[in-house]
Amino acid sequence: MTIKNEQSGRTMIETILYLALIGVLSAGIAKTISHTFDRYAIGRLGQQLRELKKSVINYTAAYEDYSVLSGNGFNTMLSHNAIPYDMKKQTHALGGSIELGCSSDLVPPSSDIKYKYMYYITFHNLSQSACTELLTQTQFYTEGSEADTIIINKDTPQEKSWSFKFSLFHDNPPENCNTSDASNCLLKNHTLNLNQALESCSSPQNNSITWIFS
Repeated sequence: MTIKNEQSGRTMIETILYLALIGVLSAGIAKTISHTFDRYAIGRLGQQLRELKKSVINYTAAYEDYSVLSGNGFNTMLSHNAIPYDMKKQTHALGGSIELGCSSDLVPPSSDIKYKYMYYITFHNLSQSACTELLTQTQFYTEGSEADTIIINKDTPQEKSWSFKFSLFHDNPPENCNTSDASNCLLKNHTLNLNQALESCSSPQNNSITWIFS
C-alpha cells in the first residue's frame, strides 16, 4: 500500500512538472509568434504608407493641386475606388485609423495658397515600437516623393514636428534643436535618430504620425 502511494505521489508530481513545462513552452511559443506578427505588421505599415502615397499621386494627377482632398480625402478617394484594398476599412496593419487630405485641413483658414500644394497621411494608434521604427526608417518609407514635414502626436501636449530642408509647411525651422527645446526642428539626413524617435513617440500604445508631402 505504501509503495502504491509513493508511486501515485511521484506520478502526480511528474504530471504537475510536465504540465508546468508545457505551460512555459506554450508561453514562449506564443510570445515568439506575437513578436513575429508585430515585426511583420510594422514592416507592412511602411509598405502601406508608400502605397497610399502612390494612390494619392495617381488620383490627383489630373488636378493642379491637392485641394480635391480637402475635408475628407480618404472618403473622396474611397468613393472612386482609389484606396488600396487592405486599407479600405480606413485602418492600417496594426488596426489603427488612417487619415489623408489636403494640408490646408491642418492649419487655421488661411489665404496662403501654399497649403493646397501639399497633402498629408496620418497613421493613428501606433505603439511606441511601431512609431519609432517608422521614424528611424523615414528615408526609406518616403523614397520617391517630396517629403516636407513629419508631425508626431498632433494636437496633444507632446506634439513634435520635424521639417525637411526647404519645407513649405513650416518656414525656416531651426537647424539646431532637440525634442525638448522646440516644437519644430529641421530634419537632418532625411531621418530621425533613435533618441529623437523615442522622445517623440512618447505614448506606449497611442502615437500618431502625420507625413506631409508636397
